[in-house]
Amino acid sequence: QLPKATYDEETGRTTCTRNTKLPLQITRTPIAMSFGVFNSSTLLTDPTSFEEPLLDTTVSVILDADS
Repeated sequence: QLPKATYDEETGRTTCTRNTKLPLQITRTPIAMSFGVFNSSTLLTDPTSFEEPLLDTTVSVILDADS
């Protein structure tokens, strides 16, 4: 369950309350993929925890069946 979030348009701020929790509604199965760039030239798919500190940057892509 997630804390209830409320957005205030006047202040542009979002506040969360831990007193009220809402269930996370996932209607489709997500598919996640991660990639990393090593030495500005090598693309690694699904980098390990050993490789991640050596990467220049990482990207995660999450899709569902309709994406």
